[in-house]
Amino acid sequence: MSKRPITIDDLMAMKFPGDSQLSPCGKHIVFTLTTMDLEKNGYESTLWMLDKKEDGWGEPRQFTNHQNKDKLYRDTTPRWSACGKGIYFMSNRSGRNQLWAISLKGGEAKQVTTWEDGMAGLTFNPANPDEVAFSSYVPGSKQEQKNKDMRVITKIRYKFNGMGFLDPRPRHLFTLNLKTGEYKQVTDGKFTENSPVYSPDGKTLAFVGSRIEDDDINEINNVWTVDIESGEIKAVTNNEGMAHSPSFSPDGKYIAYLGHEKGQGRNGVNTSILVRPVEGGAAINLTEKYDLTIGNNSGGDARADAGSGPYKWLGDSSGIYALVAEAGATNIYKFTIEDQEKSMVTTGLHGMTSFSALPAKTENGEMPVSYIVDCSIYASNVYVKEVGAEKGQRLTALNTKLNEAAYIAPMEPLSAISRDDVEVHGWILKPYGFDETKKYPLVLHIHGGPYGASGWSFFHEYQLLAAQGYAVLISNPRGSATYGEKHALGVIGDWGGGDYADVMAITDQAIKENSWIDQERLGVTGGSYGGYLTNWIITQTDRFKAAVTARSISNMYTKYGVSDIGWVGNKSGMGGVDLWDEGGEEFIMSRSPIRYAPNVKTPLMFIHSEEDHRCTMEQAEQFYTALMRLGNKCEFIRFIGENHDLSRTGKPQNRYDRLAQIVRWFETYL
Repeated sequence: MSKRPITIDDLMAMKFPGDSQLSPCGKHIVFTLTTMDLEKNGYESTLWMLDKKEDGWGEPRQFTNHQNKDKLYRDTTPRWSACGKGIYFMSNRSGRNQLWAISLKGGEAKQVTTWEDGMAGLTFNPANPDEVAFSSYVPGSKQEQKNKDMRVITKIRYKFNGMGFLDPRPRHLFTLNLKTGEYKQVTDGKFTENSPVYSPDGKTLAFVGSRIEDDDINEINNVWTVDIESGEIKAVTNNEGMAHSPSFSPDGKYIAYLGHEKGQGRNGVNTSILVRPVEGGAAINLTEKYDLTIGNNSGGDARADAGSGPYKWLGDSSGIYALVAEAGATNIYKFTIEDQEKSMVTTGLHGMTSFSALPAKTENGEMPVSYIVDCSIYASNVYVKEVGAEKGQRLTALNTKLNEAAYIAPMEPLSAISRDDVEVHGWILKPYGFDETKKYPLVLHIHGGPYGASGWSFFHEYQLLAAQGYAVLISNPRGSATYGEKHALGVIGDWGGGDYADVMAITDQAIKENSWIDQERLGVTGGSYGGYLTNWIITQTDRFKAAVTARSISNMYTKYGVSDIGWVGNKSGMGGVDLWDEGGEEFIMSRSPIRYAPNVKTPLMFIHSEEDHRCTMEQAEQFYTALMRLGNKCEFIRFIGENHDLSRTGKPQNRYDRLAQIVRWFETYL
């Protein structure tokens, strides 16, 4: 084979585009480009520009630079000024993340804000380009505690993965004049307000918050509006179900938001686009009849794209463009307000992490869009689809050298029929240097969630394992997104049941269809929920000769009280069973891998992060101690200072070593 196998160093050298934004005139696209610096052990993000010329779009050019080369800085979240002659962006150049501005002509960027606390959800006033709104803490409200070693906690949610221990102060909405620096506090009181968005006339903010007295536990989030001048707050939704990401229609008649009307705490329920008249009335569900969920659910480990929300209004307010993932492929769809009909704006077997649009240039029910796409054999690039075009156009080729030099294994679809006649979809990647006359080991790789999905996206870890000589099997067992609500809900109250049957069925099918797989050399790995299922599998069967469990769950009973979302997610995931319900303890422990620790014969490597508040360290510690006590072969790899997202956003050196440990473990036992 002429091409070399892919390596860990290839991941370190990759370029990750994100958050592409079309200029108001449609002739420029600004986007972020993030790279890893292994030596400095961090990430750097700069803004890049694409320009449209008479003969088409030009090559990408770097638009912002950092003068201090000794440190790594992040320029993110670019947004065009209303006139299109400049760009606002967030940057930590001054030490704290603040708003900066730069002219389209280039030159030095200038710092615009000096807000003492973070400005979450910053949004621009469409009626006044010099004003922004955001959510933050009241300036000067933080009280210094004399005893720095003591922490007083009064709320059930007091920590969050990636954020650590939370500031107990409520966050409120503010407006800020960018020219004068004058600000206005729009909301106050004991409740927190998030995700502000302006009405077209700039007089009202819609926002998300839980404003139910003494209801910390349920955290019922609704959409609200507040009159900026008077401070009067009105409810848009009323506890019907999850509600977030509000957006006014351009004509000001509607408020759209994402969520559902199926009650609170419903894991696996489709996320729909709901639209309500501003004057009040019942919601219109634009996606109800299609059994699909909004957003990109397909995972990937070669991305750095926060994006700007999964849906956008058409400029004539007749409909909405939104990201939708079906059977592992994500595209932009259009949904109309009048008849709730859908149509595909883009097509293809790929992942799509974000998109921007130009509502002002809507013609015949279409508007220009720019978006970030990756596929199974190519990492992310910037695309554009203009009005009237049959398909999108790729504008960048950021990792061409990797594809030219290294072999990237294609994903080959397969499916299996599992318990209860459930069809399970999956893909297999053949090993580097494949020879059908030889036998190869196989690694079953399980995604997290469970309401996530494997899909047609670039995943370096899959490619790395294939490069080491393994067949890699990925799948979407029940509980996975992108196959409809019934499939997603199939894991509720049945963790370790139908999902286990599904991954075993797809493994058996892969072996049946590919005689070159050595069924005496099977490995299994996964992270988060995938780590749970990895732990569960090796307690139920000894077919797998090696396993790696990452950021995993071993004890569903104790996870309830130690995870940042355990008290919400566990009850829902267990089908409504609580710890102290009659038979609750028995049922929950019956779904916990640690109960069956004596059954384990598979050598197991644990990989876990010290700052993981989602699946906390004690989950790994319990299972590791139990298996070591019982004489099983185990290793425990712990990363200091990392959280649940180590494999996606961790320090480069730690991501490098994590992958090296996985490779070493499978090489030892497979």
